[in-house]
Amino acid sequence: MKAITGKAFSGKSYFANQLRDLGFKVLVGDEFYKSDYMANQPSYNAIKSQLGSEFVTETEVDRQKLRDWILVDLNNLDKLSKVVHPFFYEHLKSNYYDFVEIADINNKNFNFFELFSNIYVLNVNDQQRQKHIKNRNVNKSQIELFKAINRASSSKNVVNISYEERQNPEFLKQFLKK
Repeated sequence: MKAITGKAFSGKSYFANQLRDLGFKVLVGDEFYKSDYMANQPSYNAIKSQLGSEFVTETEVDRQKLRDWILVDLNNLDKLSKVVHPFFYEHLKSNYYDFVEIADINNKNFNFFELFSNIYVLNVNDQQRQKHIKNRNVNKSQIELFKAINRASSSKNVVNISYEERQNPEFLKQFLKK
């Protein structure tokens, strides 16, 4: 499996979906959690039992309450990752994808690096990132949360890909030849 990662608003999900459109088996991390945060799913149950029922509704995890809780103390992000990342980690260990979009690859609680043959880090300049933020109507508190999630990554087999490279119409063809 190959990982797609990078800072917030670098185009990770967009790039992953381009690969999916070409027929590759792709998992986008947010899609996994959106499903696993539904009532009676593993992450939902773990959040409810380990962090408290105030973080769930009858139907799903209350993501806004989680965000607010994390923003009060960014150490809460590690508490949350200890609760929910085991399910993501085990899912990746027991399922194969060509590409996995994963924001928090450099998590101190889980060695996600060992699951991937290559890590593709998508880079974007600040001007382009600001455009992405504006287009997605993101507020300042959400930006702080995304910064906390997107920790620096380092590992062997890392390939950096700039935003400018990805704008080349021939990029995907060249990328897939590697």
